[in-house]
Amino acid sequence: DKKALKRAEEAMAEARDAMKGGDVGRAAKKAQEAREALEEANLAAQDRLERLRAQRDFKALKDDQDETKAETDSIAERMKESPPFVAPPEGGVPGKGDVESAAGDMQASSGDLGQGQPGKASPKQAKATDKLKAGREKTEEALEELQRALRERILAYLREKFTKMLNEQRLVSRDTRSLDLKLKALRAAAAAQGSQPPEPDRKDRQLSEGLSKREAGLTLLADDVLDLLEEDGTTLVFPGVVEEVRADLLNASGLLSKLDTGDKTQRIQHEVEQALEDILRAIEVAQRSPPPPNPNQGRSSRSGAGPLLPLSSELKMVRALQARVNERTQTFDLARSRPDLTPEEKLQLNAIARKQKEVERMLRKLGAAVGEE
Repeated sequence: DKKALKRAEEAMAEARDAMKGGDVGRAAKKAQEAREALEEANLAAQDRLERLRAQRDFKALKDDQDETKAETDSIAERMKESPPFVAPPEGGVPGKGDVESAAGDMQASSGDLGQGQPGKASPKQAKATDKLKAGREKTEEALEELQRALRERILAYLREKFTKMLNEQRLVSRDTRSLDLKLKALRAAAAAQGSQPPEPDRKDRQLSEGLSKREAGLTLLADDVLDLLEEDGTTLVFPGVVEEVRADLLNASGLLSKLDTGDKTQRIQHEVEQALEDILRAIEVAQRSPPPPNPNQGRSSRSGAGPLLPLSSELKMVRALQARVNERTQTFDLARSRPDLTPEEKLQLNAIARKQKEVERMLRKLGAAVGEE
């Protein structure tokens, strides 16, 4: 099948270029496409071989064998360059030696066919087939190792990003509490003297604005993570959990920009810390475990690697998010001083309702996936 072989060659060339450029995901994807195209070409070649044998057209058989040998030589040449993260003992792509040896058997088979001796050619063709199969198995093992290495790199990257976010959030939360205590102390002192609460000075406003910018800066890290999770495409609700963290960061940033350092702001900051801790625990478990089973059902990455997180870890994150929504709802209800809602309280209630709806959407998505798997 000329078209299938051409697709395989093009995919191999793109995989090689991607390896040189350090794009492991694209390299693995193109290697997978090349393997599928070669399998298609192999089936077509077997069908043609059987037809030629039935016709006893030895010249056509020889020409076909020579052509297959040339294609095999081309494949072996492309297997000289080793992919990243894989250290094969023979150098180059694992299985290269088997492919080269199969090409030798094909050449000997071609000579027999040229002399009209299909009986002598057939065992050599069988050897070539066995060697190609062995080469393919070794290449597939190397591809699986490449995919595992890619998954490990992604998890390490995520752990680094979320650790950085958590450490920075803890510092911002600490500085918010410190500023709030100062402002409360000033108000308490004024009340004790029977005077009006003092206006925050310029330094305090600048400090609160700086804290607001730091919260907004954390959303940029969340954006980086979301881009990666979208590119990976194996997690079902993980991106949604990160989106909720991002929304809370923006909320806290907005409150701090208005010098609101009170309980509401601090509660949101605490929820962000809890969410980041939940995420880090899930990542640490994933790093200690092999890729989850059943990478299909829409949960295989573009690189072919399995899911980053098992469904159980994603479910735990959603369950923790639901607990935080429940706590926020109870806090809101206890803080109400009258049945009629103020404009600010209506905004808070709408935010809680939106978050609850998002949790329900995540749970439905997980439930559908559990049913499929």
